[in-house]
Amino acid sequence: MSSRAEQQKRSDPALRGDRIKSARMLAGHTRQSFAESSGISANTIRAWEEPPANRNGITSNGAKRITEALNNGGVYCTEDWLLFGKGPGPTLINDAPSLDDPDNIEWGQEEAVFRDINAFKSNNPSPLVTIITDDAMVPFYSYGDYVAGTRRVGDNIRALIGLNCIVEVGDRTLVRRISMVDQNNHYTLTALNMDPNIPDPVMSDVTINTAAQVVWHRSREKNNF
Repeated sequence: MSSRAEQQKRSDPALRGDRIKSARMLAGHTRQSFAESSGISANTIRAWEEPPANRNGITSNGAKRITEALNNGGVYCTEDWLLFGKGPGPTLINDAPSLDDPDNIEWGQEEAVFRDINAFKSNNPSPLVTIITDDAMVPFYSYGDYVAGTRRVGDNIRALIGLNCIVEVGDRTLVRRISMVDQNNHYTLTALNMDPNIPDPVMSDVTINTAAQVVWHRSREKNNF
């Protein structure tokens, strides 16, 4: 698929809705609890997440409201990612809220993923959780999957050579294999899928801010990924 066709596909209202839903769940919210914390009505959130076939879904102004609510709730997310699937995907920046009474929720497939995310966060002292935002790690991880690991910094990242990792590089969060490191702590990151449409299949001389080996992986129902 060409880059232009891929961009058009990821701008589809239904895919925008999937991205909103993914980010909301990463923040630890059901639709109702997100409505209460963001001030956006649950009906509006539902219309954005599940847009009717004859509607365009979320607007730029709506994406701004969603990202502000996510960032205030402990999840870094950009409008470009919500609207176009471009740039870094949602990543936890601190502990997101948990549900007050999870026993009163009828757990569906997506809520079960959300519950697993919260369990991972609760049982790991420095969690790094994100969403796969490209196809670079196919067949292991697919667009829209959730992955997590325990954050490492500094020289401790060297222990991750040869492993599939979540890496924070500048303002980007990627999932790549850490292949090599030189004496100046400059790393080489590689994709597993060498399709020519994959952006940055090999990244050299990279300074990694933090990294985590992928030790937890969950897929969720996807409509059009």
